[in-house]
Amino acid sequence: MKQPKSEASAAAPDPSGAASAASTAASASTSFDARLAALEAVAAELESGALPLERAIERYQHGIALLKQCQQELDSYKRKVEELSAEAEAGLRRSDAGPARQE
Repeated sequence: MKQPKSEASAAAPDPSGAASAASTAASASTSFDARLAALEAVAAELESGALPLERAIERYQHGIALLKQCQQELDSYKRKVEELSAEAEAGLRRSDAGPARQE
């Protein structure tokens, strides 16, 4: 299975490291779903066993980077949900306690 040029060029390592900063900035604007889909594509490529060793290592490194980004974003979303749940619960407690005080 061939990859679109844009994904293949983003996965290729840059010996100077200059593209990695640009790649990081571009991936920050990429949605979680797009990163997850890219990770699944990398896994499928690796599982196919059709890649030469050097290319497989490159794709594996790219997959690890995607995995870390996804995990960090999931952790962030989890914290946000926990905060929102705590705020909602506190609001419910205040509204439950509110009418009892007014009597």
